[in-house]
Amino acid sequence: MTETHDGEERRHSHRLSHLLTRTPKRSSVIAGEIRSWIITKGLEPGDSLPVEKEMIAAFGASRATIREALKELEVQGLVRMKTGPQGGPIVTGSSALEFDTGCAKLLLLRKSDN
Repeated sequence: MTETHDGEERRHSHRLSHLLTRTPKRSSVIAGEIRSWIITKGLEPGDSLPVEKEMIAAFGASRATIREALKELEVQGLVRMKTGPQGGPIVTGSSALEFDTGCAKLLLLRKSDN
């Protein structure tokens, strides 16, 4: 009975470690890069991001991956999608973006102190 329990525990532990070490989805990596770009460029709520076609070229990713990344940022409240001929992703700003910006500024201040 103990051997079976130990075997199950090892399998469960292996599955858990696999989940914890899994590489992030490409769309999540791109969402993080877009978030960093918003911060480093100092974009404000209402500013436009590059259109989908430009992002596809810049990131070398498929349309579906770019859309998934933008959807992730939209759910986080960082961007919204404007529809129509002049549409595209628009920075909306949020406490998460302000927090990231504050952290980036703090890191820059610390670097300048050294």
